[in-house]
Amino acid sequence: MSDFSGPVEAIVALYEAGKDISSIYKVLWKELKTYWSESKIKDHLKIYKYLKATGQYHAPADVELFEGDIDALLAEMSSQKNGRTKSSTHAEEYEPEDDSDEETETSEDVGDVVEQPRPVRRLPRVLMTETSLQKKFFKWLTKQVKPNVLNSYKTGLRKVLNEAQMEFDDFAPLAETVLPDYYAGGAKANVGDQSSGAARASVRKLAEFMKTQEPKKEVPKKAVAEKPARKVKKEEPKAAVPVKKTSSSKSKKAKVQEVTEVEEPPKKISQEKNPAREKVLPKLDKKAEQEIFADPSKSFNAMKKAVSVIAKGIGKALFISGNGGIGKTYAVSSVLEAYGHKRPVDYNILKTKCTPINVYKFLYKNQNKICVFDDCDSVLQNVEGRSVLKSALDSDDVREVFWGSDSKDVVDTTDCMDNDEVAECLERWSKKHDGRMGMPNHFFFNGSVIIISNMKKSEIKKLDEALVTRATSIEVLLTNSEILDRLKGLLNNFKITDAAGRDISDKAKKKKVFDWISSKEFLNDPRMEGKSLNFRLFINTYKALYAGDDESDDWKQAAFQG
Repeated sequence: MSDFSGPVEAIVALYEAGKDISSIYKVLWKELKTYWSESKIKDHLKIYKYLKATGQYHAPADVELFEGDIDALLAEMSSQKNGRTKSSTHAEEYEPEDDSDEETETSEDVGDVVEQPRPVRRLPRVLMTETSLQKKFFKWLTKQVKPNVLNSYKTGLRKVLNEAQMEFDDFAPLAETVLPDYYAGGAKANVGDQSSGAARASVRKLAEFMKTQEPKKEVPKKAVAEKPARKVKKEEPKAAVPVKKTSSSKSKKAKVQEVTEVEEPPKKISQEKNPAREKVLPKLDKKAEQEIFADPSKSFNAMKKAVSVIAKGIGKALFISGNGGIGKTYAVSSVLEAYGHKRPVDYNILKTKCTPINVYKFLYKNQNKICVFDDCDSVLQNVEGRSVLKSALDSDDVREVFWGSDSKDVVDTTDCMDNDEVAECLERWSKKHDGRMGMPNHFFFNGSVIIISNMKKSEIKKLDEALVTRATSIEVLLTNSEILDRLKGLLNNFKITDAAGRDISDKAKKKKVFDWISSKEFLNDPRMEGKSLNFRLFINTYKALYAGDDESDDWKQAAFQG
């Protein structure tokens, strides 16, 4: 399927091969990574069938550039009985019958003129000839956008030129002037809508390109001959022999200064930056770093250093696996907070209810933040959930996340070129649907991801090895003795709160609970067989002691309930 140059060519070829809509949808999804809805595929097939039946189909581009109400045209064709019938191969395709052998009445016998189908009024196609300016634009464009969307820009631009009936060189200088017309509500907004945003984006990029092609001011020949501008940039003009300062020498300096200003290269257009990575982070002193990485466990220190890479805006993805209830989430939050990230402004956490749709919505709402997934084992075991996560964990500079669903509230934004266009598309959809909020089926993720799981790395690797390889992977597996050592080292600073969030920590009580769960009596009790220690067990036992009678030992039984 990689031989197809685009989705339309694939749809036509697969349809002619006898594939149904569902099969075409799956091929576009899996092979071409094109997430078109079934209704969108059907619309393109309708156009193809009509163009083929009327002899107007020559290439897939004809389908993309089609203008007219296709449903009305097909209804008109089906109502006319002028020698056309349905094809035996495809029930909805129209092809002319060969009626040369018929001995029934013809136009010559009856004298009536058979009414021919009314042709569609289409503007003559404008071919984008390979002018030098156009070559420069596409060469510049390849450095601005990803290869997989370059063809969408070309198709959109062809649509604009065809609608305007102008050649590329004539339209290019006007791009910045007419650009507002192609935004939502503009005079040419319908062109952008019909091209699913590609036309709008192509005009915007062309306007940016033309700013870099502004003609340079003419430089006086004398100034260039007497003192070349390239030398002036590096050093001051030197006089070979001392001479009297005259007005002419002053004028020369003024001219040289003028040359220097003219020869300044045009500023490069800045790329869209990730707001999450533009945050000015505090520089931690040695004492602060020692406090963060002063964990008794070497595994935890390694994990914290990996989190700091994300916190500094360097890394994109981190995978943390290991025992449950040993403080992984708390350690991640403490490192992020230490580096100045505040929840939910700079980072956010999704816990427990990690269904695939919740993961997708969470990524969309926090597209420029650090997204932390805590206890997300259920979504890791789901094929659809892993697919969404892999899109966000992609190593490419531009990470596109898709949601394949034809739900009534899912808006098709697959051809939008950035998140601003996604927002515009959702706004237009909301206005058409009485203010209802829609969900895009595609957006660009610019943040970072931290996944915290209680599964072992080997278990996740068996489910989907590609998922693990897309992120830095840290596994924290502690034995009971290592957990006790870590708990002992953090005991004095370990904060415990009640249901209302009030601090109920007491050093004497904490030590009393620690002495019990680390005693041989507790560890060798048959009720602990097959169980492992964790921080949750310690906290629950502490709360039982805090709420009960100090003189009673009933609180000890709470440790066996964990």
